[in-house]
Formats: sequence, structure tokens, C-alpha cells
Amino acid sequence: MGIKSAGLALLCFAAACSGDERAATPLCADFVLGETFDLVDSAEGTQVQLDAALGRDRIWLAYSMVSAGGKDLDVFLSAVSCAGKPLGPPIKVNTVAGRNNVDPVVRTSAETIFVAWSSDDHSGGKDNLDIVYRTFDIDGSPRMAAQRDLETKHAGQAVTGNHWLPNATVAGDTLAIVGVRGIPEAPSFQAFVQRIDTDGELVGEARALKVEADQSHAYPDIGRDAEGRLYAAWERSAAPDYKANLLAQ
Repeated sequence: MGIKSAGLALLCFAAACSGDERAATPLCADFVLGETFDLVDSAEGTQVQLDAALGRDRIWLAYSMVSAGGKDLDVFLSAVSCAGKPLGPPIKVNTVAGRNNVDPVVRTSAETIFVAWSSDDHSGGKDNLDIVYRTFDIDGSPRMAAQRDLETKHAGQAVTGNHWLPNATVAGDTLAIVGVRGIPEAPSFQAFVQRIDTDGELVGEARALKVEADQSHAYPDIGRDAEGRLYAAWERSAAPDYKANLLAQ
């Protein structure tokens, strides 16, 4: 299985033509409308769970792939031109073995690439899942030498339970990561937002979006408007039927 796309090239072109502040010159003049191409060489292995972000004159792709001789999924970062031409070999993002790494998210600012993902250490229980992240310079050079688990606080206390399902948006010089986590006040996952800076350091304490002891939260998303305000949305469901509805903040 390989990752293909006919739409990413057009997305890159549209961003440049709309006056993207990160573009010193018009981007992606070589896009081919309607043509489907391999974004990553399928000979590298099965690739799943693609995310993409525009970075100056290229598209950065984050995806999960089984490394040669491995059994767990690793997270990789690749750059392609808007005509689908690979720009260098894939970069392995995760630096810890023995975990299954899925659901990668990639975001770019003017000088930084942020990658976050979900990681399972196979231990089971209430502390086997982590949101993990790593930052790179906009050219793909590692800024953080190693991955780091997102270790949040709630009401001033370290959260030792699971962290899961990251999504993110760039907010100034920080990345605002939204996810769900286990906290003492609720038996099921609860949505939160945590900022990190370009070096991977936490910026302030995580914000619980809405603690609901009788609800389970999942699939959060977050965005930012032109004035810098953040907007988050997530799915909530309750036992016994777990019929879901949506909340936003």
C-alpha cells in the first residue's frame, strides 16, 4: 500500500496564490491539476495515516510506516515538490523503539516543522498511550534531538494517565496541541489543549476544555482565526449507548 494524492498539489498552489505569508516567492508553479502520483515510494513499505503541511517551496508529509525488519509503525517525515517529486529520503521522526506510532500530525510555521503523534508502549492499562512530539527546522534538520512525551498538568498536578489523539494548530511561535487524556475527576478521556514552543518546551499549563465525568471525549480538532483566537471541537459520548454529539469552545 502506498500513499497517493491528486489534491495536495492544488492545495499548495492555492495557498501561494492567496498570499501565504511564508512564501518569499510564488510556490508550486509545477503542479499538475488532476494528476495522481505516488507521494512516497511504495517500495519503502506500507504507508498509512497521512497528514500534510505547506512549507515554503515544498509539501511536508507525516505518515506511519513499518520500518524494515520491524513490526511496529514508525512516524516518518518526507518532503515532496508540488509535482510529486521526492526531495530527499524519508526522515524517521520517532527515536524510541518498541512502541507503535500512529495518527501523525504535521504543522509548519515560518521557521519550524512540528510533528505530533499517538504512541502505544504495549503495556496496556491506563498509562500505555502517549502523545509524542518533535520539532524540526523548516529545512527538515532536527531541532529536538529526540522525541518527547507530552506530560501535562491538571489543577497543578502531573497527569499520569493516558494522552491520546493529537491534533494541532500553529499559534504564533507556539504549537497548540489538542488531545484527550485520563484525569482523576473522570473515568473516561477528557479533551485538553497544551501549547509547546519551537524547542518543545511546555508553554503554561494544559487547559481542560470541559470536564464531564459522565462523558467520554474523542477526536478533537483545533483551529485559529486571523486575530489569534483558538477554537476547539471534539466528540462526546456517554454510556451505556455511547451515542455521540459534538461540542466546541
